[in-house]
Amino acid sequence: MNNSLKIGGIVAVAIALLASGFAIGYVWSGGRTQAVSDQLNSLNENLGIMMRGFSDFGGMMSGLGNVMGSLPDASDVPSSGETLSLDEALEVAEAYTSKYWGDNLEIAEVMQFDNHFYAQATEVKTGVHAFEILIDPFTAEIHPEPGPNMMWNTKYGMMGGYGGMMGGVQNNPENDMTVSPARARELAQVELDKALPGTTVDEEVDTFYGYYTIHFLRSGEVLGMLSVSGYTGQVWFHTWHGDFVNMTEHTHG
Repeated sequence: MNNSLKIGGIVAVAIALLASGFAIGYVWSGGRTQAVSDQLNSLNENLGIMMRGFSDFGGMMSGLGNVMGSLPDASDVPSSGETLSLDEALEVAEAYTSKYWGDNLEIAEVMQFDNHFYAQATEVKTGVHAFEILIDPFTAEIHPEPGPNMMWNTKYGMMGGYGGMMGGVQNNPENDMTVSPARARELAQVELDKALPGTTVDEEVDTFYGYYTIHFLRSGEVLGMLSVSGYTGQVWFHTWHGDFVNMTEHTHG
């Protein structure tokens, strides 16, 4: 399917996060763990509605602040009452990265949740994960994922040095993160033991610029996601997805 996409409200997401004091899903390592299990149930619906409700800024900020301009209006989004399939969501994500980054990025993973689809873009040359996006299943609109993707991403996020919204920070942030992937898993498991006993972190740790993102499991099945700062070790639960449905891992090889 040839998807023409609309890029949604990155500015609105940022304002919402700042106004809330970054409270949604935020857990400080060594601090008082929030009732994440309650968040996972109570915040998903509200945040999912909020994400779908952001207005289209007509390309004032496209992607993650990387390219000015916007994709054309969607022409073959799902019909009323229908939703994208997992394969279609993959096509949407690939069309987006191809439009703005050409062959420099590829889609490594697409996950289907009951609120939306989630996708990771990865740099082809370095293998480092670039950013995380959410895809509306009803409209095919793309939004930057809130949380660590915007606030901790030192290359593609709000503070990023390349394509970021607020100027340069670091040139190669993935090379000098003080928290290792193994330590990130340890810190994540500590918080999971407090908040969601019986869950475990996945073996695979996805390295982004400035942070890591990790799946967490219950009985070997994906339950949710969290991120760990590569500099402070802070843990941030992704509370906006809803229930996990399905996923596909995909690279161009």
